Amino acid sequence: MCASSPWNWSRGQSLAERIEASGRIDVDEALEIARRIALALEAAHEAGVIHRDLKPANVQVVPDGTVKVLDFGIAKVVHALETSPDLNQSPTTMLPTATGVIMGTAHYMSPEQARGKPLDKRTDIWSFGCVLYEMLTGRTPFAGETITDVLAAILDREPDWTAVPVTSSPIIQLLLRQCLEKAPDRRLHDVADARISIANAIADPDGGIARLTETDEVVKPFWRRSIPASAAAAIAAATALVVWVLAQQGIQPPKPPMTTKLNIVMPSYVQMQAGGLPAPLAISPDGTTLVYGGIEGGLGRLYLRLTNELSATPLTGSEGGYNPFFSPDGEWIGFAANNKLLRVSASGGPPLPISDIVALRGASWAPDDTIILAPGLTSGLAQVSAAGGELQAITTVNPDRGEDSHRWPQVLPDGKTVLFNIVTSPRYDEAEIALLSLETGEIAVLPVVGADPYYVPTGHLVFGRGRSLLAVPFDLQRLEVTGAAVVVVEGVFITVEGPGSAYFAVSAAGTLVYKPALPSDRRLVLVDRQGKEQPLQLQPGPFTAPRFSPDGRQIAYEIDGDIWIQDLDRATSDRFTTDPANDNTPLWTRDGESLIFSSSRVGFSDLFRKPTMARSSAEQLVPSANFQFANSFSADGRFLLYTEQGLATGWDIWVLPMAQPDKPRSFLQTEFGEANAVFSPNGQWIAYTADESGGDEVYVAPFSGEGRRVRISSDGAHSPLWGRDGSELFFWSPGARMLMSAPISTEREFRVGAAQPLFGGSYFVAGAAGRIERAFDIAPDGQTFVMIRQSDQEISDMVLVLNWFDELKRLVPTDP
Repeated sequence: MCASSPWNWSRGQSLAERIEASGRIDVDEALEIARRIALALEAAHEAGVIHRDLKPANVQVVPDGTVKVLDFGIAKVVHALETSPDLNQSPTTMLPTATGVIMGTAHYMSPEQARGKPLDKRTDIWSFGCVLYEMLTGRTPFAGETITDVLAAILDREPDWTAVPVTSSPIIQLLLRQCLEKAPDRRLHDVADARISIANAIADPDGGIARLTETDEVVKPFWRRSIPASAAAAIAAATALVVWVLAQQGIQPPKPPMTTKLNIVMPSYVQMQAGGLPAPLAISPDGTTLVYGGIEGGLGRLYLRLTNELSATPLTGSEGGYNPFFSPDGEWIGFAANNKLLRVSASGGPPLPISDIVALRGASWAPDDTIILAPGLTSGLAQVSAAGGELQAITTVNPDRGEDSHRWPQVLPDGKTVLFNIVTSPRYDEAEIALLSLETGEIAVLPVVGADPYYVPTGHLVFGRGRSLLAVPFDLQRLEVTGAAVVVVEGVFITVEGPGSAYFAVSAAGTLVYKPALPSDRRLVLVDRQGKEQPLQLQPGPFTAPRFSPDGRQIAYEIDGDIWIQDLDRATSDRFTTDPANDNTPLWTRDGESLIFSSSRVGFSDLFRKPTMARSSAEQLVPSANFQFANSFSADGRFLLYTEQGLATGWDIWVLPMAQPDKPRSFLQTEFGEANAVFSPNGQWIAYTADESGGDEVYVAPFSGEGRRVRISSDGAHSPLWGRDGSELFFWSPGARMLMSAPISTEREFRVGAAQPLFGGSYFVAGAAGRIERAFDIAPDGQTFVMIRQSDQEISDMVLVLNWFDELKRLVPTDP
């Protein structure tokens, strides 16, 4: 026994009291206790006595260190307390069944005991395995809020094997699996064999498997290191011994689960949110339920899909919803929609309001039924009761440190610490990863950076950076990073600005789901009104936001955070911006002598202007703490329409007088989202996208503000674009996947005719769910469009990885 153990042996505490007071027990100490329990059970079984109610409360150590197993063979008859505050300490229970009664304590019942079947000594071996597991992990192997839930877990689920300390002997890890085999005929048959295994593990903690010393090579992954012959022989001998022992008992050694990767292909009429709304992925703790954001017919909502079913269903009342997250028991789903935090039952029903928010940037449902969240774009963290109430701030953004916001919180298993991002860089995947103590309010910054940090029970922090998921070993007891970051999944969709999130989710059961990164095989193509394509002489790449110059001879576009200009006559492309910041969404001035674009040079996405010919630096137009995207110039070049994301109202449309750039004014600023505004050729009308109907639709309103506005589309649409003479208005229909043309008449009053399809296909047509950046343009001749051709799977698929924890532990060992 360890001299430093917090257990006061002289008081003779039970194991239940010990675990409740201090959590899991040191491996060496736990094995000695388990060995003595096995001795007591062995003596009882030899005398023909079956305990039937072995649990930590019935194991006690007297002052001299002797282990006593109490209450052999008793059957206390009490009523089943479905609402017992602590089922682990619930009394012996008797439940009626079709064949008799169930006697025992729920968390430690064997499957045959839970079914009310006849029992033999193998039921005690199961309970012994439960007690050993609880000593090593500090928790029961099968949990639930009610006795019914616990029994269901015993019958149908596996324990979380990743919770067993990696420092425990391989012999003990195998023994636990043998004891907790659900089928009695496959379970360890005699507790004496368990005692022998424990004794062997105590004598040889490594179980015959060599461990690295300080002089061993640690740079290479462990599976690429050479194994000394002596160690290989020891491994082979130990393996042979285990296989031989199991063969004598007719038991097959358990096979480790295989990591399996599956593609989730969504229906063609549903597009996954990508780029416009943050973190559209969540998976239930048990890995059986997936929730994601999708767009159907221009309407954004959340979809729920069970992993054992082939189709998904819309989540009730989730229109406009984003950023879903589960309650710890998986029974509730929280999400944000229309400036509110809501929750809805995973089994159905209307959503219930929790609180008002500005824009959700991450939330975590704590075990005490509080929610820790980031309720705004530039806010600190707050907490609120899941039942509803007022937000209470728990962190404050410190601008003196260059902090922009606190985001993506996760309550760690101790319930007292929050893992989160501190945004201090224009690139969200370079945000600081920090810890907050809910007890003291202290914040500690960890020595790693990345987006959306998440702790998984294997002892790792997982986060996004670039186009990959990385992981570092993390000591949950000391709250410290204990190793270097390693790439564990490549090709993951991560937004480095805007929402700034990594599109992945991990369940406690070891299932990973993620959206693949956008492929780099997009092509810029010229398309006529009949849909005939002519590829531009450019290498494939992740193109966005192409724009024709006023004379139609050049196209500006963004790729990998820089703006380029393609000369159509010479078939050459030149880099226009080279700043390390992210430059995007270019717009030509009316004279063609400058480009307006968004950049993170001094903020997170502000408007800049730079001449196309002179070697001069870019100048900032409208200083702001909000995101800005240039949309359209008036015909005379006097006014610029741009979209800005307000703290309280979301996306709004603003007007910038170019002669007075210090005096911008709002054109449309409501509680709904309005964006992507474009001037008509005569400058009298503005077409734009708004979501006030519940989904994106196209509207036209007079620039003067006098007169009525007209709704152009009805089945979902975005990205409006005027024809050269103003007699037609183009827009994209995501439901039909077609570019539409609606005839316009303004002779006496504004009139719009029925829209007709021009052409369709697999085109990347809009970033940010169609709300912010239009991803196509029309040439001055009114006949030619520049489009971005993409693959059909670019925004449709997700990847599901089963048993991912095995691969994670293999790639990033937590025990050096």
